[in-house]
Amino acid sequence: MTRTNTDLAEWLVRHGLGQYAQAFAENNIEYSLLPDLTENDLKQIGVSSLGHRKKLLRAIEALTASRQPDGETLAGSRVAVAPPSIAQHREPEFRQITVLFSDLVASTQLSEKLDPEDLQKLIDAYREECSTAIGRYGGEVARYFGDGVMAFFGWPSAHEDDAIRAVHAALEIASGVTKISGPVTLSCRVGVCSGPVVVGDIGDSGRWSMDAVGETPNIAARLQALAAPDTVLISETTRRLISAAFDFQDLGIHELKGVTHPLHLYRVLAAKSTVSRFEAAHTGSLTPLIGRSSELSLLLDRWQKVKERDGQVILLSGIPGVGKSRLLHELKSHIQQEPHILLHHQCSPYHNQSAFFPVIEQIQHSAQITPREPDADKLAKLRAYLPDNSAEPVLLVARLLSIPVHDHLQLSRLTPQQIKNRTISTLVDMLLAFSVQGPTLCIFEDAHWLDPSTVELLDLIISRIDHARVLLIVSCRPEFRPAWITHANITVHSLTRLSHTEVKAMIGGLLRGGRMPQPLLDQIIEKADGVPLYIEELTNSMLSAPVLGRGGSERTAQAALLRVPDTLSDALMERLDRVAPSRKLAMIAAVIGREFSYDLLSAVSQLDEDNILSALSLLEQADIIYRVDISPSLRFAFKHVLLRDAIYDSLLRSKRQQIHAEIAMVLEHDFPELAENQTEVVAYHHQEAGNHNSAIRYWFKSGQRALAHSANIEAIANFRSALQLLKTMPETPERTKQEVEIQLALGIPLIAVKGYASTETREAFSRASALCLRLGDIPEYFQALFGLWGHSWMGGRNDEALSMADEFLLRSRDLSSPVLAMVAHRVMGSTLLTIGDFQSSANHFEETIRLSISEGRQPLYHLYVVEPQAASLLLQSWDLWFLGYPDRSLSRVSEALALAQDLAHPYTVAFAHYMTSVVHLLRGDAARALESAQNSFEMSQEQRFSLYVILSRISRGRAIGEIGRIEEARSEIALGIDEARRNGVGFMMPMMNSWLAEIDAKAGENERALSLVERLLAGIGDVTGRAWESELHRQKAQILLSLDPSKVGEAESHLRKSIEVARGQGAKSLELRAATSLAELWRSQGRIDEARTLLEPICDWFDEGAETADLKRARDQCALH
Repeated sequence: MTRTNTDLAEWLVRHGLGQYAQAFAENNIEYSLLPDLTENDLKQIGVSSLGHRKKLLRAIEALTASRQPDGETLAGSRVAVAPPSIAQHREPEFRQITVLFSDLVASTQLSEKLDPEDLQKLIDAYREECSTAIGRYGGEVARYFGDGVMAFFGWPSAHEDDAIRAVHAALEIASGVTKISGPVTLSCRVGVCSGPVVVGDIGDSGRWSMDAVGETPNIAARLQALAAPDTVLISETTRRLISAAFDFQDLGIHELKGVTHPLHLYRVLAAKSTVSRFEAAHTGSLTPLIGRSSELSLLLDRWQKVKERDGQVILLSGIPGVGKSRLLHELKSHIQQEPHILLHHQCSPYHNQSAFFPVIEQIQHSAQITPREPDADKLAKLRAYLPDNSAEPVLLVARLLSIPVHDHLQLSRLTPQQIKNRTISTLVDMLLAFSVQGPTLCIFEDAHWLDPSTVELLDLIISRIDHARVLLIVSCRPEFRPAWITHANITVHSLTRLSHTEVKAMIGGLLRGGRMPQPLLDQIIEKADGVPLYIEELTNSMLSAPVLGRGGSERTAQAALLRVPDTLSDALMERLDRVAPSRKLAMIAAVIGREFSYDLLSAVSQLDEDNILSALSLLEQADIIYRVDISPSLRFAFKHVLLRDAIYDSLLRSKRQQIHAEIAMVLEHDFPELAENQTEVVAYHHQEAGNHNSAIRYWFKSGQRALAHSANIEAIANFRSALQLLKTMPETPERTKQEVEIQLALGIPLIAVKGYASTETREAFSRASALCLRLGDIPEYFQALFGLWGHSWMGGRNDEALSMADEFLLRSRDLSSPVLAMVAHRVMGSTLLTIGDFQSSANHFEETIRLSISEGRQPLYHLYVVEPQAASLLLQSWDLWFLGYPDRSLSRVSEALALAQDLAHPYTVAFAHYMTSVVHLLRGDAARALESAQNSFEMSQEQRFSLYVILSRISRGRAIGEIGRIEEARSEIALGIDEARRNGVGFMMPMMNSWLAEIDAKAGENERALSLVERLLAGIGDVTGRAWESELHRQKAQILLSLDPSKVGEAESHLRKSIEVARGQGAKSLELRAATSLAELWRSQGRIDEARTLLEPICDWFDEGAETADLKRARDQCALH
C-alpha cells in the first residue's frame, strides 16, 4: 500500500517534532525520501534548531536501520520503506467514499488457454496497471480478489473531488488494460459507486488491510459485472458527484442482484474538457473583506450615532456561512483604535437551556475568572471588573457566576424570580455604566441559540438604550425572529450572497498574488454559490492539496451526514486527513463541542503536554481550530461549525459514545464545580454516551436547579429531556417510579408558565396518575390526582372536579393521613365553592385550616403548588362573603396574605393578592380592589404566572370600571376573558363575564349586556357551577328594566328567582342584593309595605359588614320606608 504524507506527519509527531510537518509537506518531502536528507537540507526547509536537526538525523538513521532486513541495502529497499505506524491499524470511521471495482473479462477461458506462468505475468501486469492508475489519482488499493481489484477513494486520505478521481482512474484502467502486451489482448469491466460506509483497517498481528462495510462496495461489484468489456459503469450517487466533469450514456433503471431497490445506471463516455457547475458551502480563515462595503458602512454609521448618545440595535441575519461573523470582525477592526468597550457574547447550541450562559461566559472571560482559583480571588476580580462594585450588583453577579458570597442577607428576602429580575436589571445597568465610560459595542453572536433568560435580558436592554452610547448587534440565522424586531431604534439587515465578480475578487485575495488555473477557479465559483464561508474553505482546500483536483463533488448521504453540506464533506475531511497525527485529538475536541478548553481536552485525551501542544499546533496551522482565549485559561474553537460537524460525524456511533462517556466522567471527577453549575452539559454528554440513567439524573437535577432560580422555561425543557430518555429504558417498577417523579416535577413549572387548565399540564399529571395506579397505592398518586383535579376545576368542569374531590377525600380517609386529609378538604371545599354549596365548602376549608394548625408540619406548596392552609383561607373568604360574613371574609384574606409572605412563596402571594382584590370588589371597595389586583398582576407578570396574569387582569378591569373608567375597564376585562378562553380557563367565568355585562350596561349598551347575561344563564349548570346563578338573575332584571321599564313583570320574576336561588344556597349576601333590588322595584310601584317586609329581615340578619356597599344600600332602602 502506497504511504502518504500523513505517515510522515505521524512519524514527526512521535518524535516530538510535529511542528515541522507543514514544512516537510510544503517542500514535497515524502516518507520515502527521508534517508536522502542531509543536515543542510533540513536547515534549508526551516529546521533552524541545531538540536532538532540532530534529533531528526538520528531518527532517520534509526528508521533506516530498522528497515534493512538481512543486510539488504537501503538503495535496494527504498520503495518498500514503510513507517513504523503501518503496524498500528486505523480505527473505523463513518465516511463518504467512492469505491472502484475492476475485474478481467473471461478470466476462466484465459486460464484454460494460457500456461499458468504466462497467465500470472498477465495478471501481475493487469494489477500493476490498475494500481498505477489508482495511485495516480490518490486512491488506495484495498484488496485483490484473484483477477479483481477493489480500491477506495476518500480513505485513508480524503480529497474534495474523490468521485472524479475514481472515475478518471476507472477510465484509465479500462483503456490501459487493453494495451498490456502479451499472448492475448486483455479486457476488463469497471464499476464505480459513491456512498457512506464504515471504513477502516482489519486484521491482526500487525497485518492490516482496508475494508468497507455498507452497500456501496457491493453495488460497485454488481456494476462491474453488468458493464460491457472495456467500459465504466457508475451509479446515480456517483453521477451526481461528477456530472459537470464527464459525459454519460443513460442506461436507465436496473435491478441488481442483492440490492433491494432498483438503481439508475450510467456509462461514462469521457471526461469533459472543462467543468461548468459545482455546488457547496463552507469557509475558513479570514480574508480581505469583499462585497460587504455597504453592510460595513451601515454598521459604522450606527456606531457614529451611538457616539452621539443615540443607542442603536442591529439584527444581523443570514444563513450559516454568509459572513455574519466576518462582518462583525471587520467592524471591531475598524474601531479598535478608538476608545471603546467591547462586550462579546457567544451563544452555544449546548447551552440554549442554560440561563444567562453567554453572559456568564463573557463576564468570566473579561474578568479573567478561572474555575479553580479561590473564591476570594474570583470575587476580587469580579469587583475590579464591574463598573459598579457596590454591594447589590456584586452580590447579584457573584450569584450568577456561582461565586459563594457570605454577606447576602439583602438577597435572602427575595424570591428566585425577584433575584432573577434584579439580576437582569443589574446586567442592563452594567451595560449602561460601561457606556458612560465610553462607546460600547455589545454583541450577541448566534442568537438562535439563546436561552430564554438571556432573551429576557435582550428585551430589557433594547428598551433602555435609546439614549445610551451602546451599539447592540445580534447576529442570528433567519429562523430567529424576536418579538422586538419592530422597535424604533432597530435596524434589521439580512446578508445576501456575493456576486460572481465579488467571488472572484475574494478568491484573488486568498491567493495573495498567486495564480490558479481557470478551471479550478470556475469550480470554486460554481460550488461556493456566493457564500463567503464556502468560497474560503474550498479555495484553501485547493491551495493546500498535493494535487489540485479537476472537478467538483456533490453527494447524497444518509441522515447522519446531512449536517455537513454534501459538496463539502470530502473537502472538510481532507483537511483533517492532512494532519493525521492530530486526528484523534480533533475528534475528541469535536465531541466536546465547537469550543473547548485545553484543560478539558487534556484531561479527556490523556496525552502528555508536549504531544497535545504539538497536535494543537498542527490543527491551528491547518486552519481547523483557532485560539479563542489565552487568559484566564487556554481555549480553542473550530474555525466553523461545519468543520466541527464533519469531524464529529466521521466518528462511529460507538466511538462517539465512548468519548462522550469519558467527557462526562472527567467533568464529574476533575471539574466538579463546572459539573455542578452546568449540569445540563454533563447531562448532554451522558445522553450522547448512551448512559441514560446518568443523563436522566442530570437532566432532572438541571431542571430542579432551573426551578430554584425561577427559570421555569429551562426547567420544563430539562425535565422533558429526562422524560424523552426515560422512554428508551426498559419497563420496570423503578423506571415507572422515576417517571412519576419527573412528570410531577414537570407539572409544577407547567402550572406556573401554562396554568392548571393547559393541555400540557393535564398530560403531565395524567401520565403520572396512570403510572401511580400501575404501581399501586403510592403517596405520589395524590399529587397527580391533585394536578388533574386542578385542571378540571380551573377549566370550569365541576362535574369532573367533584368526582376527583370525592376520590381524594375517600382515599385520604382510608389512609388516615392528616396531611392528605388536609389537601382533600381543600380540594373538596374548592369544588363546592364554584358549584355553589357555600356552607359545605366553608366547612371543608375549616377542616383544612384546623388540620394545618394542629400538624405543625413542613410546607406542602412544592407538592401541591399552593400551601393548603393558605388556599383554604383564601377560598373560604369567598364562601364567607357569600354566606353573609363580609368582615370575616376580609379577615381571612388578610390572614392568608400574611401566611403567604411568611412562606416567601411567590405563587401563593400572587394568589392571595388576586383573591383579596375580588373580596374588595364584592364588598364594594373599588380602590382597594384595584390596588390588590395590580399587586397580583405585576407579581404574576414578573414571575410568569399565566393564570393570575389572566384573573387579576379581569379583577383589575372590574375595579377600574367601578371608579368610572368604563372603556378602559371593558377593554381590560374583555382581554382577560379572551385570554382565559384561549388558555382553557373556566374558573368562575360566569361571574367574570357578568362583570363585563355590567360594564356594557354602564356604557349604555344594554342590548349587548342582556345578550351576554342570557347566554350565561343558559349555560349555568352543574358543570359550569351555580355560584353566580342568583346574581345573574338579578343582573338580568336590572338590564331588562333599563331597556324597557314596562317589563316589570319579567324583571320581578327574575328577582324572585334570584332570591330563591340565594336562599337555597344560604348565600345571604346574594339574597341581600336581590332583595334590595326587588324592594327598590316595589317601592317605585308604591308597594312600600311589601318592600319593608322583604328587606328588613335580611338587613337585620347581618351583624357585620356595615361599611360594605351592599349593606349600606339595603339599609338606606329600609330607612326610606
